[in-house]
Amino acid sequence: MKKGKTFEKLVAQLEKSLSGSKSITFKAPEKLRDKVTGQLREHDIILYYENKHHSFKIAIECRDRSRPIGVNQIESFFSKCNDTQIDQGIMVSAKGFYNTAIKKAKSYGIGCFNLEQVSSLDWMKINKMKVYTRNIIHSEWSLNTENLLEKDIKEYNFIHKGGTLISNDILISNIQRKLQALPIETSSGKYEVQFQFNSNNLFFQDKSNNEFIPINNIIADITYETLCEYVPFNLFKYSDKQKDQNITDLAITEFKLGKSNIKIMITQDENKGGKILIIPEKITSNTYSTRLLEKGDKTIDR
Repeated sequence: MKKGKTFEKLVAQLEKSLSGSKSITFKAPEKLRDKVTGQLREHDIILYYENKHHSFKIAIECRDRSRPIGVNQIESFFSKCNDTQIDQGIMVSAKGFYNTAIKKAKSYGIGCFNLEQVSSLDWMKINKMKVYTRNIIHSEWSLNTENLLEKDIKEYNFIHKGGTLISNDILISNIQRKLQALPIETSSGKYEVQFQFNSNNLFFQDKSNNEFIPINNIIADITYETLCEYVPFNLFKYSDKQKDQNITDLAITEFKLGKSNIKIMITQDENKGGKILIIPEKITSNTYSTRLLEKGDKTIDR
């Protein structure tokens, strides 16, 4: 993801965390029609606030550039907000604002917020977090039937009674689910475990005549590795430059968990206390989604 888009996403997640209102809807990005040209124009973030009596649109423009925001950017954003019928505009900068820009923004009713990375925060006593992850190295499956199969295994489908084909992705997702339930190892290394799965309603289907052959027993022998890593926290201060007032402190870290990217966001306001938000950045469709087994599972450590 590009640097600017990463900054926009961070601001959107932060604002959503701070809102605390079910009446606010977030869209990031969002396109609104220009009342002059009739063309759609994109805003980084739009907050829609609605109640029984009125609606209100707030546009947030995010700038993660090498220098502070100047007067020209304020004027351009104000014009854009006016033409797309925005009720309140806010600019968020990673490098602050020139004093002249703050004065110009105040005259237009544009908010000036700063999201500045800092080296330390008084309340944050640690600078990194220990993360354990498990990676599957090898899996070997034994699927037993009452009678030996008369044909090569390639001549059969592995299928659920309801008609769902059991793919390798489904098998792996079930291994991941079972591994997730195990106590975490205290050190990095390779481990072996055996899982016995419930085989109710699972069959081999003969491709030539559609005959169903019940599966009596399913065992998976798994080799996996546990890795321990330390992921750093990035620290920020989110402030209102016009009011010279701190909005919140922010500590954020990211790490990979399976095929997902997990973001942990901690906000701290001296008046409202702290809040922890866990954000899955990317979820794949086959992760913990389809359960091969429902009950009667067994785990045998070796």
